[in-house]
Amino acid sequence: MIERILFEQVTMPGEEYRIAAAIVGTAVTAYYDIFNNKTIPNKILYAFFTFSLLLNLVLFDTDVVFVGIMTAVVIGLFGFFLYRNGQIGGADVIVLASIALLLPIQPSFSKMPFNLPFVFPVLVFAGVIFSLYITFDVGRKILGA
Repeated sequence: MIERILFEQVTMPGEEYRIAAAIVGTAVTAYYDIFNNKTIPNKILYAFFTFSLLLNLVLFDTDVVFVGIMTAVVIGLFGFFLYRNGQIGGADVIVLASIALLLPIQPSFSKMPFNLPFVFPVLVFAGVIFSLYITFDVGRKILGA
């Protein structure tokens, strides 16, 4: 079951709807995060998460749903640890878990050789960007600019 998802080219059922929902949900939460003093209403977060779960039930594929739930649980537990240590906000954890439910594997048009959960490369890329930002910010402060 898991081998098919990880090592074969699998198209998620309703892939276009999943991608659209992930983009819209992320855009709405990003809007509130930026323009509402870093406060995202709980109704929006829970609606995004609930919609992600419901879309998985409507577009049901046993393997995809299993990988999505497992990825969301791992992201949720790891995110909760980061949240409790003050590294990220609580809303970030729910948004990442929602994205993990919507896009449990790479979209088929990406032609990846194997299907890592979509959220993992996003987190790696965000970590690299954050590291570069911190490096330049600290370097600027050290140099007194």
